[in-house]
Amino acid sequence: MTKQIEKRAKEDNPPLFHEYRISPPNVQALMDMQFKDIKEFARLQAKQKWYDWRMSLMETLKQAAADGLKPLKEDQKTLHERNHLAEEALPSLADKHQKVELQAKTLRTRQAEISACDPVELENARKQLDDLLKSIEDKKAEAEGCEATVRNLDETLLMKEETKDKLLHEIENAERLKEANKGFSMEDISKLEGVLFASVYHRAFANQMSDNVHQLEKKYNWTINTVTSASHINMTYNSEIQVMFDMKNLTNPAALQLISAETTIQKSYFFNQLSDAMKTKQFESPQLMLKYVQLQWDKSLGFVEEIRKLELHFPIVISTVEEHAQLSIKAALLVRERKAKIMVEFLVYGDKKQEVDIKCETVYGDHMKGWKLDEFLKQLIKEQGVGWKDGILQLGQQLIAK
Repeated sequence: MTKQIEKRAKEDNPPLFHEYRISPPNVQALMDMQFKDIKEFARLQAKQKWYDWRMSLMETLKQAAADGLKPLKEDQKTLHERNHLAEEALPSLADKHQKVELQAKTLRTRQAEISACDPVELENARKQLDDLLKSIEDKKAEAEGCEATVRNLDETLLMKEETKDKLLHEIENAERLKEANKGFSMEDISKLEGVLFASVYHRAFANQMSDNVHQLEKKYNWTINTVTSASHINMTYNSEIQVMFDMKNLTNPAALQLISAETTIQKSYFFNQLSDAMKTKQFESPQLMLKYVQLQWDKSLGFVEEIRKLELHFPIVISTVEEHAQLSIKAALLVRERKAKIMVEFLVYGDKKQEVDIKCETVYGDHMKGWKLDEFLKQLIKEQGVGWKDGILQLGQQLIAK
């Protein structure tokens, strides 16, 4: 059977091996060297492919490291700036700490002295001190009462003097009136008294109406600036927006002007959106128009307040996206425990609803990938009504806890 297998192998042997088998020994030695060269060449080719694969992998890792290097350098620059600010404030804080330590040492010394005193004498001294303090408070209350009495007397005296001056002025007017009306009949005098009474009544009515107008302006935050004609009115809301409109012709859009003392990017953005909306919106009455302006601006001020709170806790970047008419607020969240940086972006849409979209991007920290940070913030802010600043703080606590 073995011979049959050898016979079959010889018949099916490849030409190269057949040539090797029938070759003389010197040729076989040469062919052995060639076979070794072929084997070495194949091994070196495999090694070349393996090194090429390793180089491509290293290039990928190098690119990822380079992408993470830029934000790390930015953070390093920010940390240097903060350290510089802290070093400037450190001497004053150190002096304050030294003073507080000295004060604490003095208080501890006094406490030791008090502890070493006789408890009975100390209690008696405390009672005497309490009595003295109570007596001083009584004297102060009495002095305040006397001062209040003196102030009341001064005010009463001032009122009496004003009344005296007014009465003297009225007496002089009455004397002049008496001299001017000598020889007049009683009927003429009665008519003149009626005219004077009507003038005083109208003056009092005008003062009362002015007080009512001031009360309404204080209640609703609307102020009437000028009335240029029978229907053109210039009003101001909350000392920030000036509205000029024609009451008889509401088809013409009202003219708006931002007069806020503090003009920021976010206020300018919301004011421009409100101005654009007013150009296309029609109102049935001035009341509805003013109510619309008030509601939209109050809602905008709510966003402005959220941005102000956010800026107090995180470094932010505010910009406008002209293409989509959006306001972008980016806040950087550093999670030191995870050596990660997350950029949270709030996109405010300037339409009628003024909705907010939230996006989260991991700047560095590969182990943060795959986490649904957007959904977590949207659930906190949109569904539970948590503020922007509190939402980011809770996100940072959640990341540390995980």
